[in-house]
Amino acid sequence: KRDKFAPQATLDLRVDYLRPAVPGRTVIGRGECYRLTRSIAFVRGIAHDGDPNDPVAHVAGTFIGMTA
Repeated sequence: KRDKFAPQATLDLRVDYLRPAVPGRTVIGRGECYRLTRSIAFVRGIAHDGDPNDPVAHVAGTFIGMTA
């Protein structure tokens, strides 16, 4: 959302594992930044091994931008 990569620190990261991945399958992750303030980014996402409607895990995190 900021149109560039920049250093950031993790304030909170939660991963809720829903089931084991199927052995031999690629795990695909998709995340989105759904809210961005001047200093904090709120992010959520899922991981699945082929069917997005049957996720392996849900994730949620908050990150703070770092200035040099």
